Amino acid sequence: MTTPDIISPWSLLQEELQYDPWKVLIACKMLNLTNYKQVRKVIFNFFKKWPDPVHASQAKQEDMALMLKPLGFYNRRSKQIIRFSKEYLEKKWNDPIELYGVGKYAADSYKIFILRSLDVEPTDKKLIRYVNWAKNRNCTTA
Repeated sequence: MTTPDIISPWSLLQEELQYDPWKVLIACKMLNLTNYKQVRKVIFNFFKKWPDPVHASQAKQEDMALMLKPLGFYNRRSKQIIRFSKEYLEKKWNDPIELYGVGKYAADSYKIFILRSLDVEPTDKKLIRYVNWAKNRNCTTA
């Protein structure tokens, strides 16, 4: 089963960004230990300043930290995003879990929204809800 072509009732950030794998993974990093509303206020300005992994990998950590301050853990997040972006570009990887700072939530999001696979068993409640909705949607439209 694959993910539907329509946006779910929850309008997850990953759905909006599903055409750019790097952005999906960055959104997941921002969503870690903070909430959607806080991330939504920051993420699109972040992507204006650092639109891709090349720009993010060359960012000044202090500048990025300042933008990420409303999310908390801003020094750690900025260092992690810069290092992750460098690895995203330079490392030969097959699964995003191989990249610095990518955990299960981001790896599951990548499989669901980039690879468009519902053969995932997420532990995050919003991803579980999305997968169940998408599977039900596929069953009713098939």
